[in-house]
Amino acid sequence: MHKLPFYCFITPVILFTALCPSRIFARPSADSIKHWVGTWACAPYAAGTNTPPSPGLTNNTLRQIVKVSIGGDTLRVKFSNVTSPSAVTMNSVNIAASKGGKVIDAATMKTLKFNGNTSVTINAGSETVSDPVAFNLIPGMNLAITIYYGQCQTSPDMTHHYGSRTDSYILSGDKTSSSDFGGATSIERWYTISGIDVLAPLTTYTVAAIGNSITDGYGVHNGPSNKWTDFFAQKLLSNDVTAQVGVLNMGIGATTVLGNGPTTGVSRFQKDILEQPGVKWIICLYGTNDIGKLSGASAATSKANDLINTFKDWARKAHEKDIIIYGGTITPFKGHEYYTVDAESCRKAVNNAIRSGGIFDGVIDFDRIIRDPADTTKMRADLRNDWLHPNAEGYKVMGESIDLSLFTPPPVAVNPNEAAKSRSSSDIGLQVVKDVASISFDLPDPGVVSINMYSLSGAKVASISKRQFSSGKHTEQFDCSNWTRGMYLYSIATCQSVSVGKLIVSGR
Repeated sequence: MHKLPFYCFITPVILFTALCPSRIFARPSADSIKHWVGTWACAPYAAGTNTPPSPGLTNNTLRQIVKVSIGGDTLRVKFSNVTSPSAVTMNSVNIAASKGGKVIDAATMKTLKFNGNTSVTINAGSETVSDPVAFNLIPGMNLAITIYYGQCQTSPDMTHHYGSRTDSYILSGDKTSSSDFGGATSIERWYTISGIDVLAPLTTYTVAAIGNSITDGYGVHNGPSNKWTDFFAQKLLSNDVTAQVGVLNMGIGATTVLGNGPTTGVSRFQKDILEQPGVKWIICLYGTNDIGKLSGASAATSKANDLINTFKDWARKAHEKDIIIYGGTITPFKGHEYYTVDAESCRKAVNNAIRSGGIFDGVIDFDRIIRDPADTTKMRADLRNDWLHPNAEGYKVMGESIDLSLFTPPPVAVNPNEAAKSRSSSDIGLQVVKDVASISFDLPDPGVVSINMYSLSGAKVASISKRQFSSGKHTEQFDCSNWTRGMYLYSIATCQSVSVGKLIVSGR
């Protein structure tokens, strides 16, 4: 393989600090450089009246079951106390493969640590994440997370997720070592847990779904694999091309897109969706609760415009992070109390805008999938629960109808942040610039060269160049005078090799 010599030169307007040239290394294979990718998550919010039953969580043990999407051999678990004014202490936490219901496979049990400790206190309004742990996480596995709490005040502000659609189990005292939670109090909710990430190859990504109770699986029970996102995840896993695509369900029942509350879509789109690790695609199925019971043609038009403009804003924000966003059409609800002529008019206006191609990068037409051909304002009788929500078969049809070609992972794209971490600091060139930077390189053969800039979080900031170059020496200049001061990462990639470096924009 030809090696690509790499040099950083300066122009008169740049201050350049010389280090060793960046060492050239082959474009990573699927296993050489890894990043964190979400395999399961839920949207945390305040419990309200949905607090845990007796005996409560303080000094007791809670076992919760989740179904992951993609697998891996190293994972980390996230915990949230974002809504509570009181700290929560977890004395110990373990994970294990679930054998169904209250029973785990004890041979798979692993204790989680937090900065090397088995206990952790999550301060009020805060989150925490476990240390990475080696664990054979099988794709589609039902994973049990067992927490022995210290202090965990029962209050309407405690952090939870109502729509688990599967039972969790509470036993008094420290029962973290118990494989069978026989005699436990059952409750269909999740508390404190908020996500699981796997360390995965750069070819691995995840889909984040945002929505209301239809995404959160209202009306189905007794199993962690009954939401439309679960059926979609299983379909992805069953296809070789998409088997490394995870799914995160960030739906919250009874929520709206618009409004000022903490659970509205506009309030949580950034945190719940854009900040998920490894997210490459978004599915937005949202708006039913905004539309329901609308009265008046002007109100319907105004609401449709507000939703459309919000979705356009979400698409813009997604594209800034190089994320693809698909719009799900709003499903019909005639027969439910939400239905009015004006509500239906608004629903059609929003759906027509989604289908027009002027908002999202593509359409997942849930409306056409689930509506009654004889009356398109209603759900099919065999797929509906209560005229508003699908039944179990309806969720299955929704998830299995999604076109997998929309989720084909792109070719391996080096995240220079992770690549940089895999090299010693002496291998990384550093530029300190004010206005203009110049990057020079020498090509032994003609070829396409891509030069990209990234933030330290790995988000692409700019594409400097992607074009054909002749063999020989070349210099590419770019203006960074309007960039926020701070450190950036850059990559130079050909079809055979990649080099990375750091750049500091110092400002004037």
